[in-house]
Amino acid sequence: MRAYAAEQMAGRLTRLVFEVRRAVRNRRPDDVHDLRVAIRRFSECLSVFRKYIPSGAAKKCHRRLRRIMDLAAVVRNHDITIELLSLAGVGQRSALYAWLAGARGKAMENLADELSRLNRRDFSRRWRESLELSTTEATGGSTPGLDAPASYASKALPEMARKFFKRGRRAAAAGKSRDALHQFRLASKRFRYSVELFRPVYGPGLVDRLSALRTVQQHLGGVSDCASACELLDGAPAGSLRSAEAAKRRIEALGERRMRAFRQYWKRSFDSPLVQSNWTAYLSRFAGRRKASRRS
Repeated sequence: MRAYAAEQMAGRLTRLVFEVRRAVRNRRPDDVHDLRVAIRRFSECLSVFRKYIPSGAAKKCHRRLRRIMDLAAVVRNHDITIELLSLAGVGQRSALYAWLAGARGKAMENLADELSRLNRRDFSRRWRESLELSTTEATGGSTPGLDAPASYASKALPEMARKFFKRGRRAAAAGKSRDALHQFRLASKRFRYSVELFRPVYGPGLVDRLSALRTVQQHLGGVSDCASACELLDGAPAGSLRSAEAAKRRIEALGERRMRAFRQYWKRSFDSPLVQSNWTAYLSRFAGRRKASRRS
């Protein structure tokens, strides 16, 4: 299990290093988004496999990554709001758009400075050493045994699935606050990224389940984007208040439509004891039972 955990962490750290460098170089909205995803995946990996790594090293990584995530969130919120402004009918020549673009530029500079400091400290090498991953890639690419991770997944993932369904039913219930939906969105991300860690021990049936989780995240993300944009527009300068309020009304209406779409998808795809039973049974019984590839 230690070798499997190290392999998963090394792979996600490699991806994180790539996304850090790309975000500093290109600074595009998609780059910031991909950086945040890479951080979440690596952080979840550290959490799931925490018993197999030095606790002090993991805490230092989490602490540094939280700082980066906070800075990246500011950039991402501006990117989302700028994107939604176009849907709300606000042109790129407006004062409101110019204010957001200027604020986004400053936020990106702050993020880029932090990422550059991280790179200058050669964090890839330092973290591999502190997490004791340095020997992982020196094994010649051999695949660790899957018995131990399969045993772990068969016990841990079904329990995570039960919590996911419980929180999902609560978030999808009528009258629930946006905060409940946001909390479920974060929980669904953690669940998906945890399941992804054990993709090698499951068969092709996991692909469809991961796709369904990704669709849940997309619905939830759409609702969260609207809420974040409205919150940011509350701070618009005095000269843009009227256009900001008009944009907010349109974005709030879009958020309501997206909320209804999430509830419909949840009811259609997840809101059934049988669906939950199928998920938990699959995660419990099919860990380590990968189908052999067919030969031509």
